[in-house]
Amino acid sequence: MICIICPLGCELEAEMEKEGKEIISIKGFKCPKGKEYATREITDPRRVLMAVVKVKGGHLPVVSVKTAKPIPKHRLFDAVRVISKIEIKAPIKTGDVIVNNLLGTGIPVIATNNIRKAPMRILLPRNTREGKHEKCSERCGIIRIIRLSAY
Repeated sequence: MICIICPLGCELEAEMEKEGKEIISIKGFKCPKGKEYATREITDPRRVLMAVVKVKGGHLPVVSVKTAKPIPKHRLFDAVRVISKIEIKAPIKTGDVIVNNLLGTGIPVIATNNIRKAPMRILLPRNTREGKHEKCSERCGIIRIIRLSAY
C-alpha cells in the first residue's frame, strides 16, 4: 500500500499472521505517521464521504456535503443511501450541520457550500389580445407568487 499522509508517498508492506487478524510487521515507512497509517488502514479503514443533498427553494438544486471526520469504510454505501434521501430548505451556510449523527457513528455531515434562497417573482395572469385572462371570460385578478429555483 502507498501511504497518503505526506508527499513522500512511502510504499508500505505489512506482514500479517496466517489468520489475518494481527500485524506482525510493517516495512517501508520513513516516518512514524506511515506506520500509524498502515496500522489504521489494515485494522479500521475509514474515509471522508463527500456527496450532495437536495435543496428546496435554493438558487441551486443541491448543496455539497461531507462527513466532518472519516467514517468506517464498510459503512460508506449505507451512508450514501441515508444522505440521498435528505432534502433541506434554503438558505444553507458552509459548516451547517445537515445530519447530526450519521448512522450512529457520532459523526456529523456538514455543508461545504453556501446556498441562498431563490429570488421571488410575482407572476400576473397572461392576457389575450382582448385583455382577458386566457382561462376566464373576464379578468379574474389571480396573482401567483413563485420562488424561482434552478429547476
